[in-house]
Amino acid sequence: MNNSSVSSPFSDQELNEIRKKFPVTATDTIYLNHAAISPLSAPVVQSIQNRMKWRSQTEIDDFKRDLVVMDALRKKAAKLMHAESEHRITFPSNTSQGLNIVASGLDWHNGDRILIPDYEFPANVYPFLSLESEGVEIDRLNNKDGRITPEMVEAALTPKIRMVAISAVQFLNGFKADLKAIGEICQQHHAWFIVDGIQALGAIQLDVQDLKIDALAAGGHKWLMGPQGFGILYLNEELQDNIENQHIGWLSVEEPWDLFNTKQALNETASRFELGTPNANGAYGLHASLELLLEIGPERIEKHIFSLTQSLIGEFEDMDQVTLATPPEKEQRAGIVTIKLANDMDAEELLKMMRAQNVTMAQRSGRLRFAPHFYNTHEEVTEAADILKQCISDLK
Repeated sequence: MNNSSVSSPFSDQELNEIRKKFPVTATDTIYLNHAAISPLSAPVVQSIQNRMKWRSQTEIDDFKRDLVVMDALRKKAAKLMHAESEHRITFPSNTSQGLNIVASGLDWHNGDRILIPDYEFPANVYPFLSLESEGVEIDRLNNKDGRITPEMVEAALTPKIRMVAISAVQFLNGFKADLKAIGEICQQHHAWFIVDGIQALGAIQLDVQDLKIDALAAGGHKWLMGPQGFGILYLNEELQDNIENQHIGWLSVEEPWDLFNTKQALNETASRFELGTPNANGAYGLHASLELLLEIGPERIEKHIFSLTQSLIGEFEDMDQVTLATPPEKEQRAGIVTIKLANDMDAEELLKMMRAQNVTMAQRSGRLRFAPHFYNTHEEVTEAADILKQCISDLK
């Protein structure tokens, strides 16, 4: 069954105009690897280049201008995830640093427990494993057929579990968790609800307030389509009030430019976790990318990505030697479509063959992972599936 006829919210003309903003579309590459790292759009590159020009020529020491852009980015990030305000947003370097801010800053006691699914990306594991030296115990929740359900979470919760840490979208098979139900369960059981949002934010719509999320961390280089080394951390006010800064810098306080007053209180907002000179190029780039995402509209982006993934699923369902690893149900997936290969198929060799045919996707744990974004077309995903079919035939 080929589902390439699934409707997109974009007209052909609109999609063509969108594609002009992404230089990768002018190459021979079919890029379907946004779950790893996204290509930069022309507006992102231009924004960074503009800043580099100022820094190299005329406005070399205009640091306050960088802070203005960061504050504008804070507002856009808050809008994208429906945060209470921009004051709930801070900027770590990446997902791992964001989660470490949460893990290291809470007051843990011997015997406290954290519940984490067994198939999480390591960024959502190591920050919490480091707490074992303080007597915190990590409970791993075994997935069932690649899924973690609210019922499974609730059954695993005990009074000792103070936190549930889970990915919004699982990096390998693309399973999308029922965050709303899990968030409500965590709230009922007085457990902090911490979400690794890197495989979701930018691909699907998220409302952190409605989902009862206490913290959400995401690097900017995947579905947000920004530069590497600049991420987003959302903290609701209650959780922030329970986190003690493990590190403090001159930007962490209420009045950073009151330089000789070192008896200041910390900034009341989440920006207290920003210590000093930031990755300004990353901020400029991510600001430009979020501006584009918000201009096009998260709802339309999500709908177009769904239409592309539905097309891929249709192609793979008709293909020999492959089995779908991603849940086919719409409510259980986002932008990732992963396939398992027949036992005698070499995934790494297939990846090399696909890349030689200018199709960029990923191999993870012996599976092939495809991740289209909103500028991709149905023709591209169909062509990628056809190339895969030919590569499989050549490999047999």
